[in-house]
Amino acid sequence: MIQKGVTFVVQGPLTPETIRVIYNYKKLGKVIVSCWDTDSEALMAQIPHDIKVVVNKFEDNDEYNFQNIRYHIQSSLGGLLQAETPFAVKVRSDEYFTRMNKFINSIYLNPDAITVCNFFFRKTVLFHPSDHLFGGGTKTLVEMLNNSR
Repeated sequence: MIQKGVTFVVQGPLTPETIRVIYNYKKLGKVIVSCWDTDSEALMAQIPHDIKVVVNKFEDNDEYNFQNIRYHIQSSLGGLLQAETPFAVKVRSDEYFTRMNKFINSIYLNPDAITVCNFFFRKTVLFHPSDHLFGGGTKTLVEMLNNSR
């Protein structure tokens, strides 16, 4: 029997959408917000007190960062490392998804796979999933991101 439980990692710079989306995801599981030390203090203050917040240090340097991949990996990994559930869903802070039950069920039914959406999925580029939404076993997602550094 698969132990169920999911954490939503809301990753990226804070926006008004980030605050709104937290309440939607809280209905389905735990929520972690993984944001930046450059984010608005006013928005930070609006995050509910029962939500775990990871504040990542924003460093702009000369490392490879095509399409902000380094920032994506850093803030996604920062949140996932704090997840205590067997499964996790990584979502972007500037987007809002509703009706996540089918996505979560897919993760539970395929516990050894990484479930992704098809937004900007490039079939012609090997290993190019969308960064908008992905989920799976928390340990699997951490390993994937660690291997992508």
